[in-house]
Amino acid sequence: MGIGRFATLDRPLPQFDDQDHLAPLNNFKYHESALRKAQKAMSRKTKFSNNWKKEKAKVQRIHARIGHARRDYLHKATTTISQNHAMVCIEDLQVRNMSKSASGTTKAPGRNVRAKSGLNKSILDQGWYY
Repeated sequence: MGIGRFATLDRPLPQFDDQDHLAPLNNFKYHESALRKAQKAMSRKTKFSNNWKKEKAKVQRIHARIGHARRDYLHKATTTISQNHAMVCIEDLQVRNMSKSASGTTKAPGRNVRAKSGLNKSILDQGWYY
């Protein structure tokens, strides 16, 4: 598993154009601009008003769409792998530790905080934690 590859296989699968790996879905990146726009619109509304509730429903729909797409991709990928391989080895990743902030403290600030922020976003976009 990685950022550039969702999963690496020992032999190519015909369903995936004879590649020995599965490409990541990156669904959050696809919906990021719509989500940002909806969240910005929601922040301008008076909290708990009817218009705020409608905008909150839009934000929730986008989040649900992202989650459903991740789950769907994960189920399709795991089904294909289990049908075509006799043995599957998985890695127990500590996603929470991998996506910790690099900001550090006020006395010892972190380095490359912006780069680590982008890496964290990519890690969480993969959906390894389902």
